[in-house]
Amino acid sequence: MDKLVKKLKKEGITVVIMDLEKEGYAITDSKIIFVNQSLDEEYQIEVTLHELQHILEHSEFIALYNKWTFHSKFENDADSYVIDNFIEENNREYNYSMLLEKFNIGIGYDTRYQRFAK
Repeated sequence: MDKLVKKLKKEGITVVIMDLEKEGYAITDSKIIFVNQSLDEEYQIEVTLHELQHILEHSEFIALYNKWTFHSKFENDADSYVIDNFIEENNREYNYSMLLEKFNIGIGYDTRYQRFAK
């Protein structure tokens, strides 16, 4: 995790690890990622990469985030970014299916985001 935090700092992105009620979140316009300190290191990396993708690719569209279609697309895009990066950073020790299971990433309709469908 330290290696990732240092890399992001060089790119102007701050990672704050602290006590949170959720796994993590990003403030895209400020380029700050907050990660729950109670997560194990691999899961902190997953959360950091997920939130990083929101900063890198979704910051211009944040107003659309609460719209169901866009929210679902942005979350799927961030999850794909996590998996691709995790595979590369770990010398292909993992495959896509292993990481979907490891990080409990769904491949279909995710009920966590039902509230945005209204």
